[in-house]
Amino acid sequence: MKKFIGIFLSFFVIFILLQGCNEDEKHDKTLLPVITGKSGEVVIIVNKNEYPLTTKELKDIFTQDYPMLPQQESIFTAIPIPHDAFSSIFKTHRNLLFINIKKDLPEDSVGVYVKKDIWAAPQLIIQAYAPSDAVMAQLLAKKKDFIVNLINDWELKRISDTYKKIQDRDVLAKIEYKFHIFLAVPKGYNINIDTTDFLWISRETSEMSQGLFIYSYPYKDTSDFNTDSLITKRNEFLKRFIKGPTFGSWMTTERRVVPEVTRYVKNGKFYVKVRGLWKVENDYMGGPFVSISTLNADRSRIITVEGYVYAPKYKKREYVRQLEAILSTLEVLKKKPTKSKK
Repeated sequence: MKKFIGIFLSFFVIFILLQGCNEDEKHDKTLLPVITGKSGEVVIIVNKNEYPLTTKELKDIFTQDYPMLPQQESIFTAIPIPHDAFSSIFKTHRNLLFINIKKDLPEDSVGVYVKKDIWAAPQLIIQAYAPSDAVMAQLLAKKKDFIVNLINDWELKRISDTYKKIQDRDVLAKIEYKFHIFLAVPKGYNINIDTTDFLWISRETSEMSQGLFIYSYPYKDTSDFNTDSLITKRNEFLKRFIKGPTFGSWMTTERRVVPEVTRYVKNGKFYVKVRGLWKVENDYMGGPFVSISTLNADRSRIITVEGYVYAPKYKKREYVRQLEAILSTLEVLKKKPTKSKK
């Protein structure tokens, strides 16, 4: 009996210790500092003697243009530093890319590895390993799209997660009731136009204007998702509701620049993303826009949510990225929402 009690107590002590360890791990993770750095920044940790040998490949990744802006802006802001300069100042940065060239590296260890939340949260860490400069160059070229999409997705998620915490409940209720969708619109946006099938909300500052259009119309067939059909509907709604600053002017699509169109499936639903430039007919205003369209099958209607930026004196990359983060939260609701506040 004593032996049994001794064994039981031993297991009990081990159990308590393991529970304590688990709690410590959870606790430690919650104590991580918040990430530092600006949205769109990436710190690249690479030795000085290696950097010139991989410059082309790194430039191909980080100096490519952010899509569909009126002026050229790189998709990310790259900050290269040598390995021996990687100190506590940089350890909490939001996006870290390590270029590791190790001569004795086994062949099966060559690759790009992803970690998160090591020194801060929510932090993205990308580790690239290769045995030589030439192999590293090949690896970066091969993984270019993967790295770009990964960093961009993390940036969008960080922004959207923040916006979900500071949603404007009244605007959200209005959107849900009118269009049967969820869209994480943060506080600071005001309703400008509210009609049966069109909603315009925007955030205005002395530096720029960020706006969101939401509109809906009956679905006929799959041709409604053709690029020309989507642009035609866009122009119809904007000419009808968004007037310019001068008499006889209105917002429309800049046709001299061909929009970029992406079709994809997310959580079993089909979406079309359109990037392009807008202008004001009979005036001189213009800027970038991004829209996402999908089908509300229960109501047999197409839903389009769009973000646009007007900031003639400023760079627009991060303003567009903020709007994309909002659009990325689009979700068609199955349950009919309760009546919104007026």
